[in-house]
Amino acid sequence: MRTLWLKIVGVMAVVLILALGAVGYAYNRAATTGFDVYVSRGGQRWAEALAPQLEGYYARTGSWDGVAAFLESSATPGMGRGRGAMAGQGGAYGAPSGQRVILADEQGRVVADSLGQLVGQTLAADDLKQGVALAVGGRQVGTLVVSAPMLHEGPEAEFLAQVRNGIIVGGVAAGLLALALGSLLAFQITSPLRALTQAARRVAGGNLAQRIPVRSRDEVGELTQAFNEMASALERNETLRRNMMADIAHELRTPLAAMRGNLEGILDGVFPATGESVAPIYEQTLLLSRLVDDLRELALAEAGQMRLERRPMDVGELLQGVAAMVRPQAESQGVGVEVQVAGPLPAADADPTRIQQVLLNLLGNALRHTPAGGVITLSAEASEEGITVSVSDTGSGIDPADLPHIFDRFYRGDSSRARDTGGHGLGLAIVKRWVEIHGGRVWAENLPSGGARFSFTLPARSGQTL
Repeated sequence: MRTLWLKIVGVMAVVLILALGAVGYAYNRAATTGFDVYVSRGGQRWAEALAPQLEGYYARTGSWDGVAAFLESSATPGMGRGRGAMAGQGGAYGAPSGQRVILADEQGRVVADSLGQLVGQTLAADDLKQGVALAVGGRQVGTLVVSAPMLHEGPEAEFLAQVRNGIIVGGVAAGLLALALGSLLAFQITSPLRALTQAARRVAGGNLAQRIPVRSRDEVGELTQAFNEMASALERNETLRRNMMADIAHELRTPLAAMRGNLEGILDGVFPATGESVAPIYEQTLLLSRLVDDLRELALAEAGQMRLERRPMDVGELLQGVAAMVRPQAESQGVGVEVQVAGPLPAADADPTRIQQVLLNLLGNALRHTPAGGVITLSAEASEEGITVSVSDTGSGIDPADLPHIFDRFYRGDSSRARDTGGHGLGLAIVKRWVEIHGGRVWAENLPSGGARFSFTLPARSGQTL
């Protein structure tokens, strides 16, 4: 997790450096360009204001002789004498700070230069086009050129340096603050992940009671909640597994012990080898076979290896047939069996053999919990999910604490369900798997009038009735 923290902080640092560098470069360039434009426009306005004085000077003298001294002694119109002058820095003639002033005659020969470097030389035509034309009597007598700011010397350099320093200081401060906040965020992300890792290792070591407090409602919180749910499911499954092993051992030991005792009695001559003495052994083998078959069927169903032979099925007819199969046993217990079908039903898309087994399991469960004088009702009706089939009884109902686990393997919430009644906790688990394989769902509920109702849905053949 430390590696993840370093990765997050490192990526954030690189992004911050690139972002601050790009913003700083763009801002510095914009400030420099804007400052150049501002100074250049100031110099241009200064040249336009000075042009009438120079034209007056030429009109009085008829030449540019002595114009350098005139420029040195003249006040700068609208700017005040010496404001922004570059005395000692190339800012002669009262020009704005950072500007170079050049005066050329009508032939383009330089007659005055604030730096004194180009006097006597001829300016290029492109440079002359950038200047202010000076005219006397309708004839151009010269050009006043104010060049672009010199490369930010003096006050300009100090101003731009301050801007750059401000950008650097602000960027570094913002970067450090963002990096600190990013590190805190990375810690908040990796800290619960470290806790999850440690908890997962403890769960892998067998500590299934491990849980982690959920401290946020974001994705990490959802992951923590999912881990807790997984751990709860593992703990519940482990409990069921242990109970299952104990139940299987008991389910096998009880009939095996009875068979062994009977066989030993026959071998020792205590019981004669007659049909009456062999009958209990045969009954115990049937019980073992049923348990083994149920375990195998449940395992295959959960592994998705059971094949369905789907075809159009008349649910009402199937209910009548199943009721006829269990009615003799129910009547021997003093329990009635009724069938209720609400109107014409669409044909179900199901495997009749498997659905018959589902119904027999539900009926067997209902018979074990319905006292004499009670009634078991098989019903079916059309629903949005296709067809809903229910098996209701008038027994004692289901403890609300048992409802969420009623379809778990080997779950015996009701202590009255003794093993000698034939229930071994697999029937409802098989029901759930077969219904889900058909694409339906199954649930259990208590009836307000007493008793319990088990319901499941089946898909219907669209547009087909029987």
